[in-house]
Amino acid sequence: MIDIARTCGQDYGLNRMPKRIDIFISYAREDVLRIKPLAEWLESHGWSLWWDEKIQPGKRFPKVIEEALDEARCVIVVWSKTSISSDWVQTEAAEGLRREVLIPVILDENLRIPLQFRQLQTVNLTESLSHQSLQQLDQAITGLIGTLPGTESIPSRAQQTHQVHRSGTAENKASTGNTARHNEKDQSSRSAEIKGSDVTQTGEKKSLLSFVVQIWLLQEFWPKLLYFVVFVVLAILPIILIMSSDEGEGPIVPPPPPPAEYADKHMPAGWWNDEKIIEEGRQIFIGAKNIDVNCASCHGKDGKPVKAGARDFRVTDRMKLYSDSVWFWRISEGVPNTKMKPWKSKLPEEDRWKVIAYERTFGLKGQEWNQAMEKWVPIGVANPKN
Repeated sequence: MIDIARTCGQDYGLNRMPKRIDIFISYAREDVLRIKPLAEWLESHGWSLWWDEKIQPGKRFPKVIEEALDEARCVIVVWSKTSISSDWVQTEAAEGLRREVLIPVILDENLRIPLQFRQLQTVNLTESLSHQSLQQLDQAITGLIGTLPGTESIPSRAQQTHQVHRSGTAENKASTGNTARHNEKDQSSRSAEIKGSDVTQTGEKKSLLSFVVQIWLLQEFWPKLLYFVVFVVLAILPIILIMSSDEGEGPIVPPPPPPAEYADKHMPAGWWNDEKIIEEGRQIFIGAKNIDVNCASCHGKDGKPVKAGARDFRVTDRMKLYSDSVWFWRISEGVPNTKMKPWKSKLPEEDRWKVIAYERTFGLKGQEWNQAMEKWVPIGVANPKN
């Protein structure tokens, strides 16, 4: 969108594109006088431009603009108080963003750039065309499309002064005759070849640096990443705490005493160390005897719970607080407000005791409940009268 009389009129025709379009400038028509100095500066450095300065109001030639956007190697969108509300400018900028060739420029302070373009670093031209801002713009362009053959990026002020001095010297030498002029031209040609090689390498380094800087300065990426990390940590922290605890069942406290109907229920004599009883209890526990009863589906075949909230029979400190009466009561009636169901309708009384005889082996192996002592003791310990 530079002098349309040059790029799309006199030289190329309104419906033809130039052979090469380096830069497409997208802007609001009200800003045309503010854009001209920028366009002239870009042209003076050898870039071929396309902008719609000469297109009459109301005739934006969508087809011509679309073709120019497709051909352009770089799209400069100029954000101003006017252009941020322009549908055309936002459409053209969106195409540049899609192709990853967009360079945003701002002309006014305190602009609220459309949301989808805020992630890109912008070139600040609010203080006219300062050397620093133009140098930043030149670096952004060369980072995208490289330098023009035989040209260099914008030099520093000291380099500019030195170049002016060299230019003056060259003009004085040019007046000494054709021979000196030809020699100087040959030397300049060889020097340009060397510089061209250096500029290409420099352009590649700048391109990588520009990419890294743009990623680092994304205005919305890092806060979103931080929020995501915090969310993940908060989501998995409770799971980690549960899994890292010794049994994941809360503090170890004594269970309530069994109701009267279960208070006098105890393991049949001799069953604690009866291997046949214990094996029958294992068969019931793993669901081999009755397909409707499978304790291992929650408590795990090896006693390690596979479902949250299931009692871990391996935790001796907890299980030694359970008398055989309490254990029998829990299996028979279940535990309110938990997934532990009552099994008395599925298992006869003797099968419930067999299950207990087996479950006890996970954390209390070799022990039995002593009614007189009211605690678990090694099998065979005599019951004292006191």
